[in-house]
Formats: sequence, C-alpha cells, structure tokens
Amino acid sequence: MQWSKEVQVDEWVREKLKAMGLKLGKDFLEKDASAYLKDALKGASKTKKQTGIGIPDFVIEKYKVDNEIIPVIFECKLGVGKLEKYAKDNEKALDFSNDAISKYALNGALHYARVALQNESQKQDHYKEIIAIGIAGDSSQNVKVKIACVFADSSLAYKEIKRTNLDFLENAKSFTHFYKEECKLTEEDKHLILIRGKWHLSYHSAQLNKLMHNHNITAPQRVLYIAGMILSMQSVMSNKYRILTKGLSPADLQGSQEDGLRDGELVFERIEEFLKVKVPDSAKRKLMLDSFNEIRKDTDRDEIPEFYYDKEGKPKNPNHKIIAHILKEPSSINKQIFAYIYTYIYSEIDGLNGHLDIMGECYSEFLKYALGDGKELGIVLTPPYVTKMMTQILDITSTDRVMDLATGSAGFLISSMEQMIEDVYKNTAKHSTQANKAILELKTKQLLGIEYNAEMFALATSNMILRGDGSSKIYKANTFKTDNSLYEQFKPTRILLNPPFTWDYNGLPFIEFGLDRMQKHGLGAIIIQDSAGNGQAISVTQSILKKHTLKASIKMPIDLFQPMAGVQTSIYIFEAKIPHDFEKPVKFIDFRNDGYKRTKRSLQEVDKPTQRYKDILKIYKQGLNAKIDNSVYEKPINLSEVYVEDFISDSGADWNFDQHKKIDTTPTLADFKKCVSEYLAWEVSNVLKNSCHTDLEQSEREVSKNTQADSINGGMEGNALSPRLRELEKDFKQNGGEWRDIEIHKLFTPQNGDFDIQKIHLNDKGHQVVSAGLENNGVIGKTDIKARIFPKNTLTCDMFGNVFYRDFEYKMVTHARVMCLHPLFELNKKTGLYIASVMNYFKLLFCFADMATWSKISNLKLSLPVLPTACHTDLERSEREVSQNIESKKDFSPTAQNDKNTKSNAEAVEMRKQGETEVSLVNCGFQGGGEGSYLKGNDRADNADAVAKQQIHTCKSAIYRSNAMQGYKIAFNYMESYIKALEAERLQELEAERLQELEAYLKVTGLNDYTLSQKEKDALKAFENLSTPNERERESKRHFARSAA
Repeated sequence: MQWSKEVQVDEWVREKLKAMGLKLGKDFLEKDASAYLKDALKGASKTKKQTGIGIPDFVIEKYKVDNEIIPVIFECKLGVGKLEKYAKDNEKALDFSNDAISKYALNGALHYARVALQNESQKQDHYKEIIAIGIAGDSSQNVKVKIACVFADSSLAYKEIKRTNLDFLENAKSFTHFYKEECKLTEEDKHLILIRGKWHLSYHSAQLNKLMHNHNITAPQRVLYIAGMILSMQSVMSNKYRILTKGLSPADLQGSQEDGLRDGELVFERIEEFLKVKVPDSAKRKLMLDSFNEIRKDTDRDEIPEFYYDKEGKPKNPNHKIIAHILKEPSSINKQIFAYIYTYIYSEIDGLNGHLDIMGECYSEFLKYALGDGKELGIVLTPPYVTKMMTQILDITSTDRVMDLATGSAGFLISSMEQMIEDVYKNTAKHSTQANKAILELKTKQLLGIEYNAEMFALATSNMILRGDGSSKIYKANTFKTDNSLYEQFKPTRILLNPPFTWDYNGLPFIEFGLDRMQKHGLGAIIIQDSAGNGQAISVTQSILKKHTLKASIKMPIDLFQPMAGVQTSIYIFEAKIPHDFEKPVKFIDFRNDGYKRTKRSLQEVDKPTQRYKDILKIYKQGLNAKIDNSVYEKPINLSEVYVEDFISDSGADWNFDQHKKIDTTPTLADFKKCVSEYLAWEVSNVLKNSCHTDLEQSEREVSKNTQADSINGGMEGNALSPRLRELEKDFKQNGGEWRDIEIHKLFTPQNGDFDIQKIHLNDKGHQVVSAGLENNGVIGKTDIKARIFPKNTLTCDMFGNVFYRDFEYKMVTHARVMCLHPLFELNKKTGLYIASVMNYFKLLFCFADMATWSKISNLKLSLPVLPTACHTDLERSEREVSQNIESKKDFSPTAQNDKNTKSNAEAVEMRKQGETEVSLVNCGFQGGGEGSYLKGNDRADNADAVAKQQIHTCKSAIYRSNAMQGYKIAFNYMESYIKALEAERLQELEAERLQELEAYLKVTGLNDYTLSQKEKDALKAFENLSTPNERERESKRHFARSAA
C-alpha cells in the first residue's frame, strides 16, 4: 500500500524498533526526549528563527560506549526522494539551509545533532557524539535509511555510514560493535572532512575577502579581523567549565556611537578579556592586542549607514549584498564583518576536530588577492593535507616534543598536536581523565613555535588557542637570536618547517639551526624550494651533512602553492646529530602527481588523492616493496619510476629526485596528443569567443584521457598507436628514418622583449601579448603599446619551461622571463606543434626557483625524426639558395648606410663565407630562413638594419644546416603527416563524444525511441547542406528577398 501521510513512516519505524525488543517509553521515545536532551536541543526547532526546542521524531538514549551515552536521533519524511539533500556547489557536503533541514530526513536529523552538541559543549559532562538517522519511504516495501555519526557541531563534522538497516540498535553489544567498527574515523574519512573543511573555508574566505575589500579594509588587516573577532566570540570558561563571560554574538553589537560602546570597541574589549585568561604572559598578550587594535582604530567602521530608496521609493538595505540576507537592519562595517565570520566560519569551524589550520586557510585565501606583506616576505602556508603527511612521515607520537622555527599560522603544530592526541587515544579511553591529562600536557609543554612577523605571531597564537590552547610556548622572536637555553629545556625530538622562501639560501639555515639544537636521533622535515638542494645553498648543505644525515628527498607537485607562488619544492627528511654516511643510500621519491589539480578557484580531485597520500607513506617506509593497489588509479604508480635509492656526494648539490632518476626526454604519444588537442581546443575557443580570453581549464576538459605511455627510444613503439600512425611510422622507417638528438642551439636563436608590458597596457587592440604560465597558452590580452613584435611561426618558452607554438605575430612581457625561440629553418603549424610536443619535458626541469633561461636550455636535446641525405644535387641547390638569398637582400639595402648598418653588412658577408664553407661539407636537404620573417613588423628597427640582420639570420640558417645533423636531414614531412593524423583522430574522438552526449540527452529526455517525421528529416537535411556561414548567409538573403516579394 502506498503511503500518503508522514505518520505512516513514523509507524513503520515504531514497529521496527518494537520488533527488535525495544519498548516505547522506556528504551525509545517518540516526539519526546529526556529533560537533559531537551535542554541540549534548545534553539533546534526547524522554523526560520530557530528559537524553540527541537523535538526529533524518535530518540534512543540507552546505549553507552566507554561509559559515555551516545544518543540516537531519528527524523522521518514521506517519500524516498526526501531522504537527503547535498549542497549545490559541493556534492560531498550535505545542505544545511532552512529549506533542507525542514524537508529532508537526514539533513533534519543532523541539524538536531549539531545543535545538541553545540549547546552541550559549554558543559563539563556532555555528549561527545550523536548518531543521526534519516528515514524516508513511499510504502513498507520502499523505505530508505541513511545513518551518520556526528562528532562535533560543525556542518562538516560527520561521517556518513554505509549501513542501511537498523539492526545495530537491537542491544548494547550490537550497538557497541557498530560504534567501534563503523563510526570510527578512517584516514580516508579524516581526509574527506579535511578537504570538505578546506573547501568551506576557501569559499567563505573568498566571500569575506570581497566584503572587506569593498569596505576598504587592507589585505594585512583582514586576517587579523578574522582572528580577533573569532577570539571575541569565545566564552571565557572557568576550570570547572563555568561560563565567566559569554562570547559575543552579532546581537551584542548594537551600533552605538558612544565612546566605549562602539562595535569595534566591544569586540576589542572582549578579545582583551579573553586573552587575560588564556595568555598569562603580559608581554605576549600586549603584542597580540597591538595587532588586534586595528579592529577599533577606525571609528568610521562603526558608523551606521542610512537606508537608500529605489526608483519606486521603497527603502533598500544599505548593508553589503554578501551579508544583507543575514543583517536586515542597517549595520556598521564592523558588525557586517563580524556577522559573516560568526555565521560561516566560527559556527562551522569552531567545533571541528582535524588537521585544519583555520587562520592559515583564511590567510592563504587572502593572499590570492592581497598585495600585502605575505608575497613580499615569501610567506606561503603549507596545505593542511601536506602538514599532516609530514607529521606522519616523522611518525610523531604523544611522547615527542615538536618545534617549528618559522611558525607562520601554526599549521605544522596543529597537525602535530592532532596526531599526538590520536596517539593518546590508542592507549587510553577517549575523554577519560588519564587521556585528558595527557592531552593537556602535550598542548602546554610539548609544542614550541617561533615566529618573527608580529601579525603571523598573533594568528598562530590565536589559532592554537582556538584548538584548545597549545599557545603556551609560541614566541615572537628572531629564530637566530633565541637563547640556546630555550632548546636545552624543551629538548625537541621533532622539527617541521616551511621557511620564508625569500630568506637567504631559500630558508635552509632554519633547518640547520633547528637540527643543531635537537636531541640525538631526532627527526626533521622541511618543505623548501628544491633549488636549495641543487647547488644554490652549498655552504649550508655541506655544513648540514657534516653534522646530520639526509634520509630522504620527496619531490612535491609544482603547483602545490598555486596561485600564491609557482615554486618547485621538495621535502627533505633528516636525522639529527648523526653525520651523513656517504656509503649509505638516500631515498628519493617523486610525488609530483598527488592526485589533485589546483586552479585559481579550487582544489580538484582528479585521481584518488586520498589514496595517494596514504601510499606515499608506504613508499617512504617500504620503498620498492610497497604494496600499492594500482587498480584504483587512472594513472597507476610505477614504483621504479617514482622511487630510487642512491648515494649523494659531499658537494651538497645533489639532493633532488631528478638528479638521481634520469628524466627520459623522448616524447611519448601522450605528449603529442595533449599538445595537439589542447591547441585545437584553444583555437576553437578563440574562434567562438572572437578573442584570446579563454581559460586553459576549459581546454583541458576537452582533452581526452590519455593512458600513461611508456618512454620510447626511436619511434613510438609501445605507445598504443592507431593503425594510421603505425602505418605512417612503418613507411618512415622503411625509408631509413630514425630519431636522433639535436641540441636546441643548433635549431633556434633566442629573442626577448624590449618593453615591460603591464596589465595597464592591455587594451584589446593591436597584437597579442605573451607572458608566463599555462592559462590561455600564456596569452594575457592585446596591446598597441610600442614594443618589439615577434614573427609568427615561432615558439615561446617561459621561465617554467612551458613551450607553445605561435601562429600569429605577438609581443612579450619582460618581467615574466619569456623568450621567443626563432627557428633557423622554416616552421609551420604542423612542425611547430610537433617540436613543441617534444619540448614537453622542459616543464619537469624548471620552476620559479630554477627558471628556464637560454643558457640553461640551449644545450638540451630534442629527439627528432631524421632521414639520410640524398645527393650532391641538393647540396649545390642549397649553396645557390644561400648565396642568392644574401645577394638579393643586399640589393634592398640603402646605398648610404650609417656605421651601424655598415657593420651589420660586414657581419653578414663574413657569415656568408662561413656559411657557404660549412654548407659545402654536408647537405641537410631542406629550405632555410623564410623570406623576410626575422623581425618582421619590428617597429623598433629601421628597414636597412632589419635587412642586414635578415642577411645574418639567413647565414645562420646555412650554418645550422651544416651543424645540426651531419649526413642527415630533419624529416619535416613526417612531422607534418604525424600531426595531421593526430588532428584527424582528435576530430574523430570529438565526433564520437558528441554522439555519446547526444544519445545521453535523448535517453534522459525519453526521446531515444523517437522517430523523425519526413518533414523533420527534410529540415535536418536542409540544415546540413548549409554547413558553412556563407551558405547560411546566402540562404538568409534569399529568404528575405522572397519575403519582401
């Protein structure tokens, strides 16, 4: 029988519980709860104001685990579609809007649980966790059950349980087994909560940043506002959990204009009162209050704005649109900011346990927009999932004493503290007196932080206070001037560091200073620009090796700190006070693929990052014997490719993975496919938008998934070639073709821009402007500012090693270190894409700390297809071409030239002699130069100088032909055919994808069985005939003419 009322769902649950032997009124309550739980549910009603007591449909309060009551709360809804609702913009998080909690079963049950835990947190003996159950059904045969374990009042702090029945409620034994086995947070659960929390903070920090920016609060002030206001929201508690002073809420800020009662002053006074209890050290407290004084300093931020009226005369809310839905009445700037923080950050994050650096996440988000000290000081904060990984690598336990000498916002100390607490719970019952005592001990005595920057010190201290203290041993000081007695008393056994990258030697002296003051055999980890380990800090690295052991080096993703800093980093692991034994190998691990893709807007999971962060620990501990389940990955982990044990030298300049694992520079099929498909997508996007403002992310979404191709040597064997490409390669080899390495300086000459084009110069006029980066293939806009113009059919290489083919004339910025690679041969689109694909490995070699320059790339080699040379007839033709080219261009030169042009012509004649001599040695069998292409359109060189330079370039081409490949010629025809075949295959792939998408649309709309009428078929055929814009335009004109007639 189909149910028509919600009470029928209630009846089903009631009978289910009774069938398990539970008695109504004794073992479970319906529409009721104990007085204790009712008190906890104050303010949990699902009305808009949420002022009344919330009463769940059913409650069970009889089960205990480790002597702690774990309440079970039920919420029932009619219709299986009303079981749950997830957030629109985050499919991994449930929706907690008023609409969702009132209409969906699990959302409502979680709402009750969260409110109860929030109210209970103010008591000494309180609920620690609650089981929330949502039940929705259409009939007794169609009922769905969803269960979640809620462990804090944050909307992020829950675990969805896979179980879909209620059998665990039968007795105490079954409940205890369920709780300990199914509710226990796994590493994957913790990681999910961590990422969920990071997403939440990033999103609301971005919104908050807009709000503050529009209210003219400077970037350095913004994160201090967050830290200070969150502190003012904390209740001041006695040792017996009695509230001495209740924390501020938005309702407490009344907008008074009287001195001493202004909103900013109330916030500051509450911070001061809170810190008097939490920070006994008056000097430390004064430092923090000096930073937080920004909140009350500007009285204009406490003024109340007036209503304004629309065209119809209706009053409009003057508050910023981001906060107007929360604050209906005109409110001060300080209250607007306070209310947003209270609603979306404090209320959500305050009760969340995990390795989440609250201030750090907000600070990192602000750095994306900020022009303040962070970037100038080289402060980039380590992501929480990386700080957690590093604490796990160091195997931190509850007995360790951990320090961070460049504390920042205390991210490393937070992760260490969480891991130490987890270790406590392995040996003692959760929340027991023994456990609580051990946790208090480690928080107050086993965590040491040093921070020099005053604002960051305030953030770190606030962050640790919000984590339940842990701020006792955070000091504001210059690390290198701290007294040794501090470390002698602390006796550190672990050190974690992410030093400022603008410090001398990229910050490596911090780890040396720390290791020197650690206990023998202590462990340390530092994440740092890896240029420090490849020769940029030799004096420090050599000194470290004389006293300490380098145990491992882990190469991290190049975009790890994007978008704040594009730096290539590595994690170095050390053992303290054991001089390095150069007869023992070091572990080198490549973790550049961590499963994430980072963009300006988000952190995207692309290939099981949670599992990869688990597996990196296995690889570190077990090396090539690590048991990795590659079946879960799209791109499997090849242990022999990502792990190597090798010896280092005493030079201190070979600490990085790529110095011990040779990077195969031979291109793979995947390289070619990616280059071609991305370029095609970029061109199509430009056509559709009629501009070059496109996001590379869109291009990447159009790229088909490429399987990992094995490295090859001499052709594309092992790259899963299509029949077309296989036949092409077969013919090529039958004609004597092979692949040979050619140095870049024999193929290209470098050129740089001559004017530093800035954003203010971009005006959508003139030429495209090329800068560094992947987005939009490095094109940042257009400008008509006077600057050197580079010819089309060239390549560009930026400081990160990103190489792109350019089929248009362009200008380049100078501040981003982009260079034009001008070919010493005739390049076209097909050969340009081929060679750009071969250069794909450049991006593995260079980064922000070790930028690509001509001196660094000029001797790198490209593996290109070549054919043996033919006969002397080609040789004679080549000699004539060079000679005629020079003579003809000399005719265009003015009869009277200045000294500079005379010198250029003399260079050309000299180079002609050299070129003709060298060309006579060997024939390379292809045409050089390209007529007038060099410096074409260069508006900074006069015609005579340009002609002379063209003569020199032509002669260089002749020299190139002799030097590049003796006895061989580069097979440009093969390159063109190869790229042409890939383009055709890409079009076929897109067509197949289009058809699959069409079939999917037909299926979901119920039209998959639809048959076209003859009239519809005729219309479709007519449309297909009008396949070009010109034909459609002509048809449109004919239709108009017929209509007019």
